[in-house]
Amino acid sequence: MVRGAWMAVALGIVLGPCWAGAQESYPIKLKDNGKGDTSQVDKQSAEKTEIKVLDAQGNTVQNTQRDKNEVLVYRETILEKFDGQIRPTRLKREYEKAQIKTGDKTETLPYQGKTVLIEKTEAGYRFRIEGGEELLGKDAETLDKEFKRLDSQPDMNKLMLPAGPVKVGDSWNIKVQELVGHLAKSGMEVEAAGGTGTAKLLRVYQQDGRQFGVIDLRIEFPLKAIGDGVQKQVVQPGAKVNLRTVLDACIDGTSCSGSSKYTTQVDALIDTEAGGVKLKVTFTVHGDGQHAHKELPKK
Repeated sequence: MVRGAWMAVALGIVLGPCWAGAQESYPIKLKDNGKGDTSQVDKQSAEKTEIKVLDAQGNTVQNTQRDKNEVLVYRETILEKFDGQIRPTRLKREYEKAQIKTGDKTETLPYQGKTVLIEKTEAGYRFRIEGGEELLGKDAETLDKEFKRLDSQPDMNKLMLPAGPVKVGDSWNIKVQELVGHLAKSGMEVEAAGGTGTAKLLRVYQQDGRQFGVIDLRIEFPLKAIGDGVQKQVVQPGAKVNLRTVLDACIDGTSCSGSSKYTTQVDALIDTEAGGVKLKVTFTVHGDGQHAHKELPKK
């Protein structure tokens, strides 16, 4: 008993300040890069898609799987960004690595080892090798898809931020309805009213004199249809889109340095018909990725 009491006192002395700190509230502010800012970026993603076709008896008629992995490493400098803009209108990327692996085939993109100048115009985006020619057609396809996808996104910083300071362990809601249009452009029609999103501050720590925090974000939408145009397919009730991101970043607004890990899961069942034969199609997509962003000193 005495030993236990002394142990409790000792732990109270050692851990007391830590427990007190855990009750502190933290305002969360994420820095937006501006003109002249330079960052080192490392992106890695892996996506697995499986489409299985079943007949009326539940036998597998066709099973298609596709694995896609992407690795992008580059230094990005913002050349032009106006006040109030979410994204820059001119920037450059010095690519160290730019590769996409589909199945067993690895494709090295034409700008690996080169610097790409990127400019937003009224017609879209233009991509040009510094000191060289403009990237067109297939050479610009991956970049074009990336920047069109970014343009369809809302301001993610404002979307995920809490209304005020939060404590470690606190949760808050995310305005997921603003993501509906972005998901539609990705080929997923979701039910806006049924969407849910929460964020939670898991922990905080100091790094290089700055306040960092780890935030767990989870978003779920009921899925209504996949594809677009003539390829659009309505899915059966119960289909879901689940998105999760764990953000580990500077939260005091003084640096854009940080990293994130994300997972995406889409599960859907489609009733269809081919040649008068009724079929069921199961559609599954699982994606994993990580994104590291380090702010570099201005030259």
